[in-house]
Amino acid sequence: MNDADIQGTWVFRLTDYAVVQPVGDGGLLLHTGKHQLIELNPKTKLILDHTDGQRQLSDIVAKLANEFGISGESAFFDATSFYIQLTDLGLAEVVYPDQRKEVKNMVDSSVRYIADPDVVVREQDEDQGALLFNPDTNQVQLLNVTGLSIWNMLGEGCTIKQIISNLVTEYEDVPEDEVTADIKDFIEILLNSNFLGTVS
Repeated sequence: MNDADIQGTWVFRLTDYAVVQPVGDGGLLLHTGKHQLIELNPKTKLILDHTDGQRQLSDIVAKLANEFGISGESAFFDATSFYIQLTDLGLAEVVYPDQRKEVKNMVDSSVRYIADPDVVVREQDEDQGALLFNPDTNQVQLLNVTGLSIWNMLGEGCTIKQIISNLVTEYEDVPEDEVTADIKDFIEILLNSNFLGTVS
């Protein structure tokens, strides 16, 4: 695979060999089969955070360009170069259309979400959020203070709409559509990482 082959409509997912450990603004990517560590910078960490087997490469590139104030061309080069490295190592793979699951619209649905009871929550200092660990998948997710607040509200049985309402009230200076988009992205990451399940 080379960058000339990759299309913006492609979708990637991490393989079972990949374990991500957030560290500061970046993190570490562990290859459990080869006991190899890859250091993640903020850009590659963002790419991994959105590598969920659902999002197209073009969506991740747009997020990368917007987050770091770089051109779409530069963001595409950064993302494709990283995916080539991961696929060569066996840490990522392309998801073909018939393998993709439909992702429900979290905000508009009436579905309630519940934390996987096996997930371990380790709270940091008061202003540093928490660390989630799923022993079934060896996945780790670092939560900031807002993420921890959302996690706790989910644990209390709040719907997505209730969480949006609570955070819009708390962060009055942030537009509601921005709050909604951020919450939806966060919930999707937790779902695709098996930290959350649904309640009928």
